Amino acid sequence: VGDNYSGDFTSTRVIIKDDRRDEPFLDPLPESLKAYIDEDVFVNTRAIGSEPLMINWYKLMPGSPKLDVLSDPKFFVHDNGSLSIRGIGKEDEGTYVIEISNDDGKTTEEIDIEVMQQTALKITEPLPSILYLKPERDLRMRITVNASVTDESDLSLNLQRSSEEVTESLTQYMTYNISAEGQIDEHNTRSWTINVTLPHPYSQASGDLTLSVHDSHSSDFTDTKLVIRKDKRDRTPYFDPIPKSFKFNPGQDLFINTRKRGPQPISVMWYKLRPLSDDEAITSDEKFTVYTNGSLSIRDAQREDEGFYRVLITNDAGAATVVVKAELVPWTREFYQHHNFFT
Repeated sequence: VGDNYSGDFTSTRVIIKDDRRDEPFLDPLPESLKAYIDEDVFVNTRAIGSEPLMINWYKLMPGSPKLDVLSDPKFFVHDNGSLSIRGIGKEDEGTYVIEISNDDGKTTEEIDIEVMQQTALKITEPLPSILYLKPERDLRMRITVNASVTDESDLSLNLQRSSEEVTESLTQYMTYNISAEGQIDEHNTRSWTINVTLPHPYSQASGDLTLSVHDSHSSDFTDTKLVIRKDKRDRTPYFDPIPKSFKFNPGQDLFINTRKRGPQPISVMWYKLRPLSDDEAITSDEKFTVYTNGSLSIRDAQREDEGFYRVLITNDAGAATVVVKAELVPWTREFYQHHNFFT
């Protein structure tokens, strides 16, 4: 606006309204999620609407007013409406609401965030205490782990070999595949079977092997002794199959299967390991049977039979030994109901 002496102006912004896009909306919609304690969480969304556009996130508090998440520094609301939570805790579990508004209206959306306790990874079926391998063969190993992960990519493996004070990493040479077994249990864990292959020629050196498994929060490892049977002149005895650790229920009859191999005669001795005293030699009686091939049976196994057992085989060229673990698993009510022991 001007006159003969001066002028002034004012400005504005012109928006052509599209009735289909007047009220603000979210695209994509935020989704409910599950997270483990101490994880960083990202809730993806995008607020769309005419400016000025106000974005607010709230946590619903039962019996209390809703809480603006910006009052806690671990929360961060992005310009597009997404929400980040750094190091989420159990106290952050609950229902969250995003509210977006402008001059044309308001839109809200709710999501639920469940925060789970991370259970430490555990190897439930470890490697046998000794492995025998023929020359020019690939080494194949199998273990089972319980872990609080949702995808096999969340697990990583390392393999080391130790001999005569020298330790070397074999991780870069091995290959492995991981497969899920069963469903996620009430502790948010799942069983995973891992098959590992160490190809020739990296498999062709005797020594102590350590295989470790890791997730983002914990790890576990299992050891074995690898013995390469060079040729027929190697007269030391060995096990094939190698006896394995096992679980049992009260009252079960158990059979620990193995077979002694090598030049005869080969003697067999089984022992029950005693932590605070000498190992107890096992001989055939009403409870135990030591078979001539090296196997062992235990009748009517009970809690006192739980523990570690060692089998030792010897001939004139040397000896071999393996330790197995016997773990008691009590009967459950579900088992009895399944077998109609009571209703």
